[in-house]
Amino acid sequence: MNKQTATYIAYWLNANETGTDQMSWGDIANLTHETQLGIYGFCTCESQEETGYRPYDDCPTEGPYRQ
Repeated sequence: MNKQTATYIAYWLNANETGTDQMSWGDIANLTHETQLGIYGFCTCESQEETGYRPYDDCPTEGPYRQ
């Protein structure tokens, strides 16, 4: 994980804790598999393993889906 991604995740973890976690459409557009896991502990590709749905370019193509 690069520093920019780590900073982004830390910002949103803090926002979740303080109740200021209102993401804009731009924030949502910036999400990736790595940031989804870092912020929420889950990516939607995990529930779509059977279909192979990959909402982000960095989603794994094969399990395990959590990195």
